[in-house]
Amino acid sequence: MNDNVAEIISILMRKILDEDNSFEREEDLVRDLLEQGYLIEDIDAAFQLVFFDDERVIDLSPLAGVKLNQQRKRVITREEQSKLSIEVLEILEKIQRYSLLDLQTWEYLFLTLFNTSHEGEITTDVLWVALEMVLEEEDLGLMTRTIPELKKYGEGFADQLN
Repeated sequence: MNDNVAEIISILMRKILDEDNSFEREEDLVRDLLEQGYLIEDIDAAFQLVFFDDERVIDLSPLAGVKLNQQRKRVITREEQSKLSIEVLEILEKIQRYSLLDLQTWEYLFLTLFNTSHEGEITTDVLWVALEMVLEEEDLGLMTRTIPELKKYGEGFADQLN
């Protein structure tokens, strides 16, 4: 752990322990730390050590004003992981890697996935239904052209878009 990560952890702990409970939203806190000259990698490392334990972390949409390769992270909790099939986890990682969804859409997708009445493991079929609920047809078509595992779901999109 480098000195910057240790400094950021110290700042985070002071904010958490602050008597007036004025802990800021994560986005505001990250922006403040960036403005103070800390690197996004160090901020991510500190946040992961303080908040995320050993949960699975997926990078999400770029934070405003931060280079594309310096991204926020979204934690998939153990409880969420236990409900997702391995194939769905891999698809979600690919969607993130190709930056196909913005942060707001990601959160809406996760809300849709986990707030449905579906019981059992979330499969690619369930993921596709959630994607259909969250995305426009053009975005679904892009998704099926980009993610091979979703290609079978979007066979009719090429005809619709032409």
